Amino acid sequence: MRTMTNRARQSGVMLIEALVGMLIFLIGVLALMGMQAAALSNTTQAKYRSDAALFAGQIVSQMWSDPANIPSYAYLTGGTSPNANVNVWVARISNTLPGTTAAVNPPVIRVSALVNGGYDIDVTVRWQAPNETAATGHNFRSTSRIAFN
Repeated sequence: MRTMTNRARQSGVMLIEALVGMLIFLIGVLALMGMQAAALSNTTQAKYRSDAALFAGQIVSQMWSDPANIPSYAYLTGGTSPNANVNVWVARISNTLPGTTAAVNPPVIRVSALVNGGYDIDVTVRWQAPNETAATGHNFRSTSRIAFN
């Protein structure tokens, strides 16, 4: 009967250890790549949300500076508005946010007159990222009240 020495029993273990080490390293690299992709996607969505908030604030500010014409800022169905400021605003949104035009995912401005004077303003800015379907579109909604003393 022949007995194996310790060295013979250990033969090939180093190769297995190296392969397991490479497997663990590969899993780590793949996890880092996934985290980087998620971070990039989240950063892009955050930019779109901040742009939408900026646009909503811009149109409400424009209304504050033009109180006599607030009802003309209503924009519900897309197309063109009788108010030139709204048309410029819609064009800026179309040039900045993806998946937004006057015909597809248009922004919406609702203007409601208050009984005691002033207006309730509801602004919705919509967009759709290039890699998303219509069901996963996004929107930012801002509600403001412009009241006069």
